[in-house]
Amino acid sequence: MPLVNDSSISNDAEIWRRVPFSVRQMVYLREEKRWRPSSGAFLDSGEDDPMSALLGDGDTIERALAGKWSNPPGSWFIAALRAAEFRQDGQGITRDPTPEDSNHVLVFGRKRRPQMRRWAELACWVHGQVLPPAPAE
Repeated sequence: MPLVNDSSISNDAEIWRRVPFSVRQMVYLREEKRWRPSSGAFLDSGEDDPMSALLGDGDTIERALAGKWSNPPGSWFIAALRAAEFRQDGQGITRDPTPEDSNHVLVFGRKRRPQMRRWAELACWVHGQVLPPAPAE
């Protein structure tokens, strides 16, 4: 069954993407002295498996990073974008509740490198997270 964009998810809704602390998923911007997600953080979960995310409205960092996402501590972070940022690039968003995440969503559509780069540059970290220190020079 084809996925359908859920219009009940507002364009202003925050879409949270869990991002692991790894060189393939996070980039340190030395000039700005800050971490940001890499474009690779916005890849689909698999070939026929759209990008997994969470609807941030009403959720908490603690809950979103509990369970398998908390081991080891500090190994996962949450980047946020408004639903409109995905939709304007031709992505759909649909609810996909799981036993662990009742607010789980799928972001579906063909993801191109320029789109993912733009999302990485626009994303902000959900407030309250302690990001790793700057890498050694």
